[in-house]
Amino acid sequence: MAQLTAGAVNSMNNNITGIKPTLQLIDVKKIQPANPHAMASDRYRLVISDGTQLMQAMLATNLNAMMDSGQLQKFSIVRLDEFICNTVQNRRIIIVLNLTPIQACNEQIGNPVRIDDGAPAGGGAPTAPGGAPQYQDQNQQQQQQQQQYQPPPQQQYQQQQQQQPPYQPPPQQQQQPYAQQPYQQPPQQQTYQQPPQQQPQYQQPQYQQQQQPYQQQQPYQQQQPQQPHQQPQQQFAQPPQQPYQPPQPQHMPQYQQGGGSVSRDGGGTLFPLAGLNPYTNGRWMIRVRVMSKNTRTYRNAKGDGKLFNVLVADSTGDIRMTGFNETLDQFYDRLQVGRCYVVSGGTIKQANPQYNNTSNSCEITLGRTTTIEDSEEPSGPNAIAKHNYNFGSIGSTPDSSAHSVEAAPEESKVDVLAVIVRAEEPVTFTNKKGGETTKRVLLLTDQSCVSVEATVFGDRANEPFPTNAVVACKGAKVGSWNSKSLTFFDGVELNPDIDEAHRLAGWWASQGQQQSVRALSVAGASGAESRPAPRIVFSDVEDRALGLNQQPDFFSVRCRVQHIKTDKKTLWYIACGACKKKVQGADEHNLEGHCEKCNKTVTGERRWIISARCVDAFGSQLVSFFDETGCVLLGNKSADELAPLKLNEADSSAFDSYVNSVSFKSYNMRCRIQSESYQEESRLKVSCVKLDPSDYLAEGRALLQDIATMQQPQR
Repeated sequence: MAQLTAGAVNSMNNNITGIKPTLQLIDVKKIQPANPHAMASDRYRLVISDGTQLMQAMLATNLNAMMDSGQLQKFSIVRLDEFICNTVQNRRIIIVLNLTPIQACNEQIGNPVRIDDGAPAGGGAPTAPGGAPQYQDQNQQQQQQQQQYQPPPQQQYQQQQQQQPPYQPPPQQQQQPYAQQPYQQPPQQQTYQQPPQQQPQYQQPQYQQQQQPYQQQQPYQQQQPQQPHQQPQQQFAQPPQQPYQPPQPQHMPQYQQGGGSVSRDGGGTLFPLAGLNPYTNGRWMIRVRVMSKNTRTYRNAKGDGKLFNVLVADSTGDIRMTGFNETLDQFYDRLQVGRCYVVSGGTIKQANPQYNNTSNSCEITLGRTTTIEDSEEPSGPNAIAKHNYNFGSIGSTPDSSAHSVEAAPEESKVDVLAVIVRAEEPVTFTNKKGGETTKRVLLLTDQSCVSVEATVFGDRANEPFPTNAVVACKGAKVGSWNSKSLTFFDGVELNPDIDEAHRLAGWWASQGQQQSVRALSVAGASGAESRPAPRIVFSDVEDRALGLNQQPDFFSVRCRVQHIKTDKKTLWYIACGACKKKVQGADEHNLEGHCEKCNKTVTGERRWIISARCVDAFGSQLVSFFDETGCVLLGNKSADELAPLKLNEADSSAFDSYVNSVSFKSYNMRCRIQSESYQEESRLKVSCVKLDPSDYLAEGRALLQDIATMQQPQR
């Protein structure tokens, strides 16, 4: 069995991080986010032991895979390769940044006890065998230099009462330890005098023959003798005040080139980006290079605002920094892409993976306590590369089939380097939250001879994107719009000065423009036609857990339309005839409005958005139908043709009568199913992407084929 590192917990508790101890995990507990709907990752709390002492630890989220795969479990023996020691609520907690599993174990090693987080690393006041502080002789105390008293703490007063025998005043002419004298009732008229001033040592209170009640708010020189008491109460002399001693310098871990976690730089502590976590506190600093930056505006219940995002990196990874309003005015213009800075102060929090395209699970929010200073270029092992891309091709090739846009699943992030074939004009539109957003659509290609559409949002969309230029993007988001597309957020750079960009530009100028290109993005397509859609019945949707994956599922079904919902407020929307986008400012009485994509005034047309209950022999399902399939469902009638019936107030039942006449028909449907979130609730949404009336002759032949297949003997 592996040998645990003796004394490791005590060293770690004293913030000594330049070691790689071998420890045992004697307890493991999974901590879920407080908000179950948040995108934050689960956390794991550990109890680590060196066989003698134990303390709490937290596992970095990038190591959660070890827990999920079973590499780490209770009683496992591990080696901590990288960690930091933080103080949380006056208790030391180890943040494990990197570790190596050594051996699995089925029992606890030794009988470790919890380390006292508040105890000093060494030294302290001498103690007696019983655990109480040792005290000097009273005669010896009277010879010490005098010192004023301070008010005694209440807890100290109670502890002295428990540890001391009942008080008795010593004889007036002789002083002896009070524990050696029998108790005697003190004279009622006797007054008590203030004890003599003593050397600043923490000692047991001395009792003099004459004492006066302790005055808390007055120094000793200003106290006046008091009148005798009728029934004097037991009084205690105040303990001497400890002389001030400067705190011992805390041992700070040194930056070791072989994997140390922090380094000292001037008056602060330099942290690598990989070592930052929400528990990092104190005066931390990071030395980073600015990779990209952008700004945008927003609107919420508090009003309008502005923010900026800065993507920074060091030799261990990258992270996103965000600042709002005044912070933007203070730092945005000062931060220059490509330069190095030392940043200190700010809030480190868990990042939302949906909007975070960096390698770090955290992000930094800059604020009033943030300081940013220019820095020299770091050298040696800490040198920061000017670019940190991990490019993948657009089309799948033998060399990059597992790392390409074509093979990447929906919602994944990829780094893209491509040539701009076409750049559309920027379009400003109103988003779902009521704010204005600008976007620009680019058509990109690379040496795989495959093209894809990419959309740039925000203020960056207003910047020029010349054709035949090379564009690089960090963390482009893969989507299913128009079958396959990309979304650019942060980290967009034109004509980067890197070898890969120069080679791509040379290929495009010499031969790329003459080659035929295969398109991944197909206008008006959702990818449904090219994906397999097995024939099922509605009960199979639940049995096969369709739609619960990250990507949508497709299926085919033969069913009847039982009920078309006509009680909805909106059965159609007014769209531009050219681009099919919603027309702003149009209504049922005036179809003329402004198309934000076409950026002109147009006369809109109505397009169906219908929901209907469909049934087969095994179940039912609520299915959504859009304009093309909606026209087929309603007898090849467009929304403009049936709108007069719906809007006819004199005969409101005419539209319902027509809908009932086209119901209860049999169709073959090709459907798309995916889980979506609505008002913090997850639900399955089924959409019909293709609708054909049932061909009974073809259905009969298909059934005969299935019967023949079932009758074939199994081999």
